[in-house]
Amino acid sequence: MKRDPLLAIILELFFGYCALPGIGWIYAGFTGTGIMILAGYWAMLIVVALLLFLFTVITLGCGSIAYLFIVPAYAAIPIISAIKLHRRMTMIIVEPQVIPQRPHLHSKELWEYVFGEREQPIIIQKKGMEWWQVVILAVLLAIIMVIFGCILLIALGVIVPPL
Repeated sequence: MKRDPLLAIILELFFGYCALPGIGWIYAGFTGTGIMILAGYWAMLIVVALLLFLFTVITLGCGSIAYLFIVPAYAAIPIISAIKLHRRMTMIIVEPQVIPQRPHLHSKELWEYVFGEREQPIIIQKKGMEWWQVVILAVLLAIIMVIFGCILLIALGVIVPPL
C-alpha cells in the first residue's frame, strides 16, 4: 500500500518531539527501522540521563551546563529522522539487469567474475520536499506543540497567566 510521505513526516516529527521517534517509519512500512530508531533513542536517553546525573552530582551542580548541548541534540533528532524518512520514501531503486556469462577457466574474466565489482543498484530520487521544507515544517509543528502545551497548562491551572 502506498503511504503518504507528508503524513509520515508529520507523524515522525510529532511523535519524535513526544520522545517516540520511529513512529513515522513504522507508518511508512519500514517497521524494523522504526523499532530500531525508537529503541536506540530510548537507550541513548537513559544512558545520557544517567551520565548527566552522575556528572552533575560529581561536579556539585556545575555539570548541568551540559544540558545546553544535549537539548538541541534532542530537538534535532526528529528533524534528521524525518528528512531521512522522506528521502527513503521518495527513492526508487532500479536493479540493473545483467545476464552473467560463464567465464572461461584460467582467464581474466573468471577473476573479474568472482572478485570483480558487481553492478550497483541505481537510485533515482523522485521530486519531493526539500530538506529545508522539512525543517520549516518541524519548527512550525514545534511552535504549535509549545502553544498547545501552554494552553493546556493554563487550563489545568499549573500556570497562572499575569493579569
